[in-house]
Amino acid sequence: MTSSRSKDKVKYDNQLIKFFLSEGFSNIKTNHLSFKVLLRKRYNLFLEIEKFKRQINKKITLSKIETDIFKIYKEIKSIIQCLNDLSSGRYRWLYPLLENLKKEIKEECLSQENRVGCLPLEEIDFSLKDKIGIPAAQLGEIKNKLDIPVPPGIVIPLSQGVLKKQYEEEIEQCIKRWGHPATISIQISPLNKEFWLLPKLEVLTRIWKEELLIVLEDIKYQIQTWQTYVGKESSLEGSIIIQKSIKPKLSGILYTSNPSCPEQPLIFLKDNKNFLLIEDNKPPFIESLLSYAERIKSYFKEDIILGWEVDENEKIYICQCVPINSPILKFSFQSERKIRTDSRKDFQKSISISEEAFFNDLKEKITSLTIALPESEDLAVVVNPKEFKTFRDLSFFSHEAAVRELFLLEKEGPLHILKDPRIPITFYLLDIGDGVHQQALFKREITISDICSLPLLILWRGMTHEDVDWKGAVEFNLGGFFSVLSRSFIETSVKREGGKGYFVVARNYLYLRLRLAYHLMNVEAFFREEGDNYLIFRLQGGGAGSSGRHQRLLLLRDILEPLGFEVEITSDLICGLYLGPRDKKLEITLNYLGRLLAFTRQLDMTLHDQEKRKTYVETFLKDYYRQITKIENS
Repeated sequence: MTSSRSKDKVKYDNQLIKFFLSEGFSNIKTNHLSFKVLLRKRYNLFLEIEKFKRQINKKITLSKIETDIFKIYKEIKSIIQCLNDLSSGRYRWLYPLLENLKKEIKEECLSQENRVGCLPLEEIDFSLKDKIGIPAAQLGEIKNKLDIPVPPGIVIPLSQGVLKKQYEEEIEQCIKRWGHPATISIQISPLNKEFWLLPKLEVLTRIWKEELLIVLEDIKYQIQTWQTYVGKESSLEGSIIIQKSIKPKLSGILYTSNPSCPEQPLIFLKDNKNFLLIEDNKPPFIESLLSYAERIKSYFKEDIILGWEVDENEKIYICQCVPINSPILKFSFQSERKIRTDSRKDFQKSISISEEAFFNDLKEKITSLTIALPESEDLAVVVNPKEFKTFRDLSFFSHEAAVRELFLLEKEGPLHILKDPRIPITFYLLDIGDGVHQQALFKREITISDICSLPLLILWRGMTHEDVDWKGAVEFNLGGFFSVLSRSFIETSVKREGGKGYFVVARNYLYLRLRLAYHLMNVEAFFREEGDNYLIFRLQGGGAGSSGRHQRLLLLRDILEPLGFEVEITSDLICGLYLGPRDKKLEITLNYLGRLLAFTRQLDMTLHDQEKRKTYVETFLKDYYRQITKIENS
């Protein structure tokens, strides 16, 4: 018996023994330490990115978002530093890429700070005059600083005479709050004083979009006419003021200065299309109107023109306000305008990039993964720096490069070979700390019983589950087969053994890179006793035609999302991130990722349509839901 146990223990590899006793091992330990620091920084990065996404969705202040972006930048810079520490500085060229991305994002944020979004009149004051125009700014100042009645409304930015798409919903919400009045009023507040427009247009609420389109087109026509007349180019910048119609009984204009008698205001009453001067028999509300005018004139310290309205209860509202000494381009809308049937389509075509789009673009630049890495072991020499488009690209590349650097450095070092008769794949395993039992440290070939990495043990149970078949043939589709034959990158490295994989493990960490036929899969797990843990699943490529590959990506999305992953698909790459506490659900989910590796190995060859995809998804998730239900019930 003693002799038998001795024979079992003599399976040590002499090369490994020599390596662990050499000075090279201390250098390797330093590299392992750098990689562990990288993992901690990457974990922090995931948390910062999730926080950033939540802030973006809440649409909080831009300064707060910029603070979060800077934290993300710092974590990525630390990750790049760790990569350079374990590669003797071979990736210093990543620093200027990071700085350029940071500069681009900063410039976009500064540009956004100079824009104004859709604001209610309650939030408007004169400080915004250079962004929304004098008419809108003065109206807000009158309402909020002087407490003079102004009809409720919103101010919406214009750019090149174009309304931004997201504001449609804002306008609809205002109309709903106003109780869906039959009409609303529209007026323009240009930045250019030559285009300050006095008239205000009442439009039918149910077709306000079409009406607004025609208003903008009419204004542009007037501007073109003015440009031709004075020989000067200009564009319509400023804002649109949309207000609830108060159904005025009377309306008109007031000039605080009379050319013939400067101290005597002029008051005009609108009568159909004409304005009549009020001289005698002044209505009783005129005294209140004159009092408002005097207060406004004293406040702005200049003479002004006021548009006023009186409702059925004799309440006075100020609806327009511009300086009296400004050149006013008089403009009358056609009394009978035909609503074109294609005006809605034209309106949609005229939509420019909105504030919503800015936040979406910012989110893309921070969190999206757009880069696909080649198969080369040495990423430092094969990746084009121009391919990096986002912060996420840099962090993803840095981690992948670090893994490959570890294997490059340790080809002759402490690499173990993990084999299991149930899986026809050779796995090369690198232990960076307590991932392999001490008694197996000097063994070149190891089995799963030699592993003490918790994430790998959980994943392996899924990979070797009784329902998983790594060897059996999958249902075959001839179309997919011919697509494979037509592809120029057919590889011959995958033969009877089915492929090869690479593990990096520690007691609470797992990284798997698995090449199977024509696609590459990654699984990563990082466990912590406190706080969130993360799981990552990635698949790229495939052997079938684009339809089969696309169906498989959709199948993986339909599986990963119910498992709790946040999924994104780019070209033929799918990436899923799971963040959650250290609990039984986390372990079950990782177990099912192991099953998923085998489940999807050649599905791009067999998926033909949506119904078949649905069947596969239901089949896979059925048992998963049963396991989760057990946890919830217990």
